[in-house]
Amino acid sequence: MVLFPLYAVFIWYFCFRWRRSWVGGVALFLGVLGVGVLAWVHRMLTIAFSGDFVNPMLFQLLLAAEAGLVLFVGGFVVLLPMEVADLPCRGCSYDLAGLEVDNPTCPECGMVHAARKVHRQVCRGCGGEMFLVRGDNPTCPSCGIVHAVREVRPERPPVVFPAIVDALRWLRHPRTSRYKAPQQQHAGRDAEDRGHP
Repeated sequence: MVLFPLYAVFIWYFCFRWRRSWVGGVALFLGVLGVGVLAWVHRMLTIAFSGDFVNPMLFQLLLAAEAGLVLFVGGFVVLLPMEVADLPCRGCSYDLAGLEVDNPTCPECGMVHAARKVHRQVCRGCGGEMFLVRGDNPTCPSCGIVHAVREVRPERPPVVFPAIVDALRWLRHPRTSRYKAPQQQHAGRDAEDRGHP
């Protein structure tokens, strides 16, 4: 049973090694053909030794699943691009790395803002139009207001959690006074006065 995944990984390696070429397609075809030949040999041996091949057996179903898995994943691997672009165009996958503009127009297909999709935003100060990537909140180039899309408020100091921690500390270690109550102090002085006239 361990040979099935090893065989699939072996075929997929050759598909990846020669992806986007006829050699990768041939490797995929030979991989699926090898599983088919093994299924045929197994069927012939079963017929030769038992005399019939009426019911499909578990081994034949495993071989069919192996062939399907090798074909599906191998076909995906064969169609992978040879080189992965550092900054691909959203339309044609042309590599935009090295261009002067951060989000340029693609020189291959002409798509505007080819690196990242932008959205129309309005400055909250002057109402000027800006095209920004979702989540950006820059300074407005027209009026110079900081955080032009949405106001950024300072973080509030935590209040609830420290109060809960203090309450739990007080329950665990309640504060007790080191001094006696005023009534007890006066009562002690009266007793001393009575004992020593």
